[in-house]
Amino acid sequence: MSNKLILLTATFMFAACQSKTETNSHKEEEVQLTHYQKAQNKFENEFGHIPEYQNITLSSQGPSSGNYDIYIPQNYIKHVASANNIAFFEEETGFSIVVSDIHERDSNTQLEWLENIQQIVSETYQISLIKSDWQKESGPFEAVFYYSNIKVPLNLWAIKNEKKVLMIQVSKSSELTVNDINFARFVINNIVLENVQD
Repeated sequence: MSNKLILLTATFMFAACQSKTETNSHKEEEVQLTHYQKAQNKFENEFGHIPEYQNITLSSQGPSSGNYDIYIPQNYIKHVASANNIAFFEEETGFSIVVSDIHERDSNTQLEWLENIQQIVSETYQISLIKSDWQKESGPFEAVFYYSNIKVPLNLWAIKNEKKVLMIQVSKSSELTVNDINFARFVINNIVLENVQD
């Protein structure tokens, strides 16, 4: 084998090893990111180009029960309704997100837990929800349902993970925009349920 061929082979092998090392190093850095850091990076990638969401730092927040954490802009005002339920408000726009932890016990079927949420909403707002208006959405949970056809300024999500059910109510002092709805979906899809470690 000529010296030139040996040199080319060695150069190629070094480049391949270097590339593999850089890839492994990059993977190690990704593994070390906490849920918070991943959520902040994802938020900046998805919303950084929208003026109203620029330069926002998220804050990891949860109820005193520790059953879940959500990532919300740190300038939002937090109100604690109970050990399991919390609400967040943005003063300037009147945008709010209310998260309620629903204890399901043996309600395992879709019909049962959605009916449970429908009853809560009906009692709170004196309105009835139509089952066919629930829309199934994709997400990191066992099931995610969205309800927007409500005669009050409110959009509603229901998420289920094993036997845990969360109801998320999103409202605003004015009409909810597409960006508002997308932001709500970001918050919902990045909820961390209990026993998930950083």
